Amino acid sequence: MSFLPKNHSRCVYMGSINLVFDIDGVLACNAIGSTKIAAFFLKKGAIITALKTHYVFPGVIELMQLLFQTENIKVSFFSSGDRQRNEIFVKQLLELALGQEGYRKIEKNQ
Repeated sequence: MSFLPKNHSRCVYMGSINLVFDIDGVLACNAIGSTKIAAFFLKKGAIITALKTHYVFPGVIELMQLLFQTENIKVSFFSSGDRQRNEIFVKQLLELALGQEGYRKIEKNQ
């Protein structure tokens, strides 16, 4: 399945695109309703502990993989939460998506 328009080969982008993601409520949440749901996230490897437990929504890891493989796309993160938590969360999210080696390659640019 492709999300690109059928004539995407004729699409021309004149510069880079900066996508900004809010952490809380967009990429992850820190409260879930049941142990059954928690088990789902655990099975998918989509739990991050950054001062507290965060459950990464389905598709977020794959989206990060795609975005970091795409030229001219810059990814930024936003949260009004604790700075230390934000830094830990983003590092762990990108390590999940890109692996530790992949994260080290982009770490200097973040």
